[in-house]
Amino acid sequence: MQAFNYFEKTFTFWPTDMPDFGHDYMTYSLRHWGRAGPGSSLQFAVSAFSHAVFWRRTGVSKALEDADRFYARCIGQTQKEMRELSNERIDHLVVATLLMTNYENFMYGAKRKCVQNPRSSISDEVGSRFWKNVCHWIGAVGLLKVRQQEGYRENLPLYRAVRRPIIRGCILRGDIVQEWLRDGAQYGEEGPVLKLDPLFIQTAALRSKSLKLFRQKNVSRFLQTNKTYIVAEAQNLNDALACWVQDLPGEWQFSTHCVEAFSETPSIDFLYNDTVYSYTTHGHAAVWIRFLAVRLIVSSILLKLLSALPQEPTIREQVECIQQHINLLATEMCCSIPFFFTSNALYHKFESSTFNITDKMASPEILPKLATLLSWPLSVAVSTTAVPAKQKEWLKHKLKIAASVQGDAVVQSIAESEEFKF
Repeated sequence: MQAFNYFEKTFTFWPTDMPDFGHDYMTYSLRHWGRAGPGSSLQFAVSAFSHAVFWRRTGVSKALEDADRFYARCIGQTQKEMRELSNERIDHLVVATLLMTNYENFMYGAKRKCVQNPRSSISDEVGSRFWKNVCHWIGAVGLLKVRQQEGYRENLPLYRAVRRPIIRGCILRGDIVQEWLRDGAQYGEEGPVLKLDPLFIQTAALRSKSLKLFRQKNVSRFLQTNKTYIVAEAQNLNDALACWVQDLPGEWQFSTHCVEAFSETPSIDFLYNDTVYSYTTHGHAAVWIRFLAVRLIVSSILLKLLSALPQEPTIREQVECIQQHINLLATEMCCSIPFFFTSNALYHKFESSTFNITDKMASPEILPKLATLLSWPLSVAVSTTAVPAKQKEWLKHKLKIAASVQGDAVVQSIAESEEFKF
């Protein structure tokens, strides 16, 4: 019960805590947990995950033993439930399988695991060593497809929340988003989020193409003969992303605040510079920071493409311009991060355009449920080669804090070494 209470209090939002577009499937884990019967796969999954995060946070060995036990029972029960699907059961199974994926992330590298093959520990562009066991991930995607094909009753809030991290996962892995999953409107996305949705999907496709291209032996020669389509695709996507910020509704605008004075320690670690951005809600902030991460990915791909071409004056000028833009994007991300870490003493000061900050306002801590919002965009930023060292080190520091608070071993590994390459 102690592990469950910790999970409920620190890891989960309720749907009313922030706008729909800020949520992922974890929001609905407790809602569906209450509907699932005793002995269901979802109840076992919640128990396994809550004990895993409690163990990571406290080091209590009994919690690890219980997590293992619940996880084993969850796998067996999931296999049974897969054979008898129903409207509500398929919802429970989707959440359970994704919780098991998160469970594997938290247990990555745990001493109880067998010794890994040294070859599997080598980093590559898509973090392959983190994707060795993807059965739960594939299972969740498969259940989404079955729901669509078989015409099960739609639970759009849940499936929007499930679909979003799946698309972000495709971007990380360099996978193309499957066609049946591409229509955000079908899942009820709307407004600025719906406009941004296809740009994320296009980013996944562009990353997939660029990875294949850069694995070729003579990239420069290939680009000289096939320059038009892939460079133009990257440029068009970069332009489309830039257009997304135009004419956003007022609630989507962020505010810029100037910090007039702050002491050197620990606030200097809390802030990157004397500028802080604030947002209407953490949900808005989460979408914005993911947007910045995607812009970093696309800009980085475009930079690599142009850098592989013969460096004529016009090409060099474009390369310099893109690098400056990457520098700016990284700084904007740095200015956005403190919003997730702010204490109550600082939060109300966002009503003013300028304010002073004291050590008591600058907390190095962050709630795990807010840290989860930072994991993906920060993982992208610290893995982007062209991000300047100063910004990258500051962002790595924040990612390490987020990883530690969550107890996520995969995120911790990303923060400590270059697990992906953008």
